[in-house]
Amino acid sequence: MERRIELSEPIQGFTERDAHSKALLNTDLNGLMKYKLQRERHFRGIQEMERVKTDISSLKEELVEIKELLLMITKKNCN
Repeated sequence: MERRIELSEPIQGFTERDAHSKALLNTDLNGLMKYKLQRERHFRGIQEMERVKTDISSLKEELVEIKELLLMITKKNCN
C-alpha cells in the first residue's frame, strides 16, 4: 500500500514524500506536461534535421549524376 506524507515546507513542485522510501515526489502535473511537450518538440527537431540531411545527401548524389551526364553529352558533341 502506497503511503505519502505531506511536506511541512513544500519545495517547488514537490509536495509529498513517500513514506516507505522517503523520496520526494514531484506532484507538479503542469510541469510534467511542459517537460513532455518540450521533449517531444526536441525529438521532432532531431527527426526533421535527419530528414534534411538525407535530402541534402540525395540532392548531392543527383547533382553528381547530372554533372556526369552533361560531361558525356559534351564529349559526344565534340567528337
